[in-house]
Amino acid sequence: MEFKVSEITAEETHPLRSKVLRKGGEIIPREWKQDQWPGCFHLGAFHKDKMVGILTAFPNPFSGMQASFPYQFRGMAVEPNYQKMGVGKALLEGLEDFLSNRNADFLWCNARSKSLDFYLNQGYKKHGLEFIIEGIGPHYKCYKFLNETEDF
Repeated sequence: MEFKVSEITAEETHPLRSKVLRKGGEIIPREWKQDQWPGCFHLGAFHKDKMVGILTAFPNPFSGMQASFPYQFRGMAVEPNYQKMGVGKALLEGLEDFLSNRNADFLWCNARSKSLDFYLNQGYKKHGLEFIIEGIGPHYKCYKFLNETEDF
């Protein structure tokens, strides 16, 4: 199955943010403070004309890391009927392509622990110990150098 990844608006992420990331609940607002940060953008993955996945990315340093232009991404969500079909992989590949045009050199996220293997399989590395994000659950910090020549 093929997916097209393209830039979308923050508002277009809201339905999947609520449905998938918060299981329909409103633990946190659907709009995040990072949505308004300079350099923030949102990507959607489409199967035919249906949006089946999203993520949000913004410039943000990684504590203890000396990267020239680090980006964090969060809020990756995939429609339940499309999970484990390559949507997440397509979103990450689209994100890396998009960031290559912005000269970003480092990409990181707070990965849900249950998704850790997915990120490791996409070339990300785990950093530090598992931690809890209140109201959401256990996570790990994961990172990837986009130029693939550096490491901690």
